[in-house]
Amino acid sequence: MLGVEPDVLARDPELWTRLIHPDDLPALKAAGQQALAAPDALHARFRVLLPNGMIRHLEVHAEVEQTSKGPPHRLLGVAWDVTPWVESERRLQLQSTALAAAANGIVITDRTGAIEWVNPAFTALTGYDAAESYGKNPRDLVRSGLHPDTYYQALWATILAGRVWRGELTNRRKDGVVYVEEQTITPVSGAHGEITHFIGIKQDVTARKAAEAALRESESRYRSLFENNHSVMLLIDPDTCTVVDANAAAVDYYGWTRSQLQGKPIEEINTLPPAEARAEMKLAANEQRGQFYFRHRRRWFVARG
Repeated sequence: MLGVEPDVLARDPELWTRLIHPDDLPALKAAGQQALAAPDALHARFRVLLPNGMIRHLEVHAEVEQTSKGPPHRLLGVAWDVTPWVESERRLQLQSTALAAAANGIVITDRTGAIEWVNPAFTALTGYDAAESYGKNPRDLVRSGLHPDTYYQALWATILAGRVWRGELTNRRKDGVVYVEEQTITPVSGAHGEITHFIGIKQDVTARKAAEAALRESESRYRSLFENNHSVMLLIDPDTCTVVDANAAAVDYYGWTRSQLQGKPIEEINTLPPAEARAEMKLAANEQRGQFYFRHRRRWFVARG
């Protein structure tokens, strides 16, 4: 335990005190003196520095040795290595701190769905604090009624089978506001393989979903304007100077099919030298113009302004 042979300790009884971590030695000595003065038992935990440089955590329990002559002068007891327990406790503390500090909402429930722990992000997301949440099923707190029962039945069938469920849920906050969350629910198994708990990780994606919907609407409007415009319209990549897309009017005007126009270098459909065409496009980009001017070459080599 101390990395020292017993006979070495027998020859040098004070060696063990020199092995005690210097930061822990003063408090341990003070506790020993207090136990002798009381007299009372000593319970303490401290670190030792082994000869190989490793640090171990020891726990000691000692009783005062009573004598018939004079006050007690020593303690007799046992010490055991609690390093694995201390390291496990530290890991649990780090994990607990990380979960509590996580930006995503985290909820831990038992097998029936009763909440046992939530982090602050869960409270920020749902409006329910820990005291309001403990013992309740999440459906009692945030269920919006916007999903059919079959949706939840499929969810439960997945996690009770020991599989991870990932999906979106439309829920309702404590204040009544409806929001959309992405959630991952992971089953936790006990020592014998039985499912004992579920861990849910939640992220509010309401703003992202709204942005995606707005983008789809904008793209739809743009596509309609682009496709149905009677003016010739080409979408050109300013970096590669190639045609990205062309509308129906451009197809009719140039004589190439849409697929033939897509990817075509711009110098193939204008009469400017490539360097001048690129310079004109760069100038248009710098001036934040959505168009630039050049003479066109149609499929049948007819140049038009």
